[in-house]
Amino acid sequence: MDDIRSGKVKAAIFLFFIVVLIVGGYITMIMLTKDIEKNDKKTTEMASKNKEKDEDIRIDNTKDYIYFDNVVIKNEIRDITYQDVVFNFDSRDTKTITTFLNSEREANEKTYKTIGEVELTPEEQENILFKDSDVYEATYNKYTRYFYKNYATIVNSLFEYNCNDGTKNTKVSAYTFDTNTGDLLSKNRLMEDFDISLDRIKEIIQEKLEKEQTIVEDIPQIDIVNTLSSLDDDSSYALYVNKSGYLVINYFIKGIQENKLDVIILD
Repeated sequence: MDDIRSGKVKAAIFLFFIVVLIVGGYITMIMLTKDIEKNDKKTTEMASKNKEKDEDIRIDNTKDYIYFDNVVIKNEIRDITYQDVVFNFDSRDTKTITTFLNSEREANEKTYKTIGEVELTPEEQENILFKDSDVYEATYNKYTRYFYKNYATIVNSLFEYNCNDGTKNTKVSAYTFDTNTGDLLSKNRLMEDFDISLDRIKEIIQEKLEKEQTIVEDIPQIDIVNTLSSLDDDSSYALYVNKSGYLVINYFIKGIQENKLDVIILD
């Protein structure tokens, strides 16, 4: 009787052992399958990223992502040059911006006048303040390009010159592109990429201007309130990535006498 009972116990233990092996093997198989799928997913994602990284979207890979063509140097003394902007990659954004910038160039070039082209009285001729060149007046653009990793930027500064008033920087804008996709990056996108908000940017500017503030006859020379409120207009400042990979803002300080361009490296 004891032998029969002992045999049943051994059979039950053996059966239990077999079940454990089967269940354990099944669980192990599921875990291995998940790990393989997870690794395959990572491999696919990495391959996709590497493909994007290695893929060159430039039309002509012997030239930069942004370059200039049809360059006309009007006056070297006053550094007045007119040129077309060329984006060396195709996207909906580049086509729109190219049309705008080059139309602006065409319109501005027509404003260029020499002193000899303007009828002036002898007194007006004598009273010309800047006589180091023959330029009477002109509106023109100056461009600065920055390339850093997958960022390509062109900063567009608009200038107005008059032989009596000199040169004034009246407007600034910037266009930063993702060189993996050719997409234009909005200011909000750049702020997200660099983990900063417009409110924080205003705080940085306010701290800087408060240190630079000067008082003349009890009148503050920098209008800090209007300077900060002007930043609510998205077109009033330029935000971009420079050649060192820092986020930079170009904006105008509102002054009592005149506005002045200022540049701050934010990150």
